[in-house]
Amino acid sequence: MRRPNDRLMDIVSAALGEAPVESLGPLTKAEADKLAQLQRLASVLAQPRYTAPASLVRSAKAIFESPASDTARVTSTSLRTAAARGAAEVLHAAFVSHSGDVRVMYVRESDGWRVVGQAPGPGWRAITDEDVVDCDDKGRFETVVHQDLLPEVLLVAEGRRVVVPAPHVEP
Repeated sequence: MRRPNDRLMDIVSAALGEAPVESLGPLTKAEADKLAQLQRLASVLAQPRYTAPASLVRSAKAIFESPASDTARVTSTSLRTAAARGAAEVLHAAFVSHSGDVRVMYVRESDGWRVVGQAPGPGWRAITDEDVVDCDDKGRFETVVHQDLLPEVLLVAEGRRVVVPAPHVEP
């Protein structure tokens, strides 16, 4: 004996392609409309889905957590002496911002840069295009960026953002 929802389940199975539509037999207008609606839904659900990389989602969330920002200013860098020597493997830069001092060391790796830094204190997050890392209890952070150019770092803490620009050689 068929239950009342068995017909609906047959229509759903046909809409999903699990049973041939012909197996339903004659359809009422309401059943035909429901079948067409479910087939459109099944078609949409079958489309490929795209998701953002987890690191990008973490970066976006961290950026929007803190509304106020300022750009750190370079106070010293080893780039000028590194440029005089040719390609540098290790570069140092010191920055000052309204939130405090920031120090960053860039170490050349085969596929980019290891970025090791000291934020103004504990409780900060360091964000690059590829990663979000929490600073330790002394404000230290470390991440790897897979790009040829020196990366920009965004430091985020409660209600504060500090943009640490990639240092460059001044003429």
